[in-house]
Amino acid sequence: MISNERPCCEIERAEQRGITINQLRAVHRHVERRCVVECWRDHEGRLLTPEEVKLYDCARYVIKPEMA
Repeated sequence: MISNERPCCEIERAEQRGITINQLRAVHRHVERRCVVECWRDHEGRLLTPEEVKLYDCARYVIKPEMA
């Protein structure tokens, strides 16, 4: 889990969703801590470094698992 600051809520419209700078920093630390150790790969199967992680990679390895 990235953070347990507040319970999550559902916001239907994507354009009305946001992220605080503290949440963004938490995601960044999460990527730095887990990317290499867990051998994250991009959509073509190449190993990623934390510096190469894109939004799609975050969705796959960080965001979707947090929603499960």
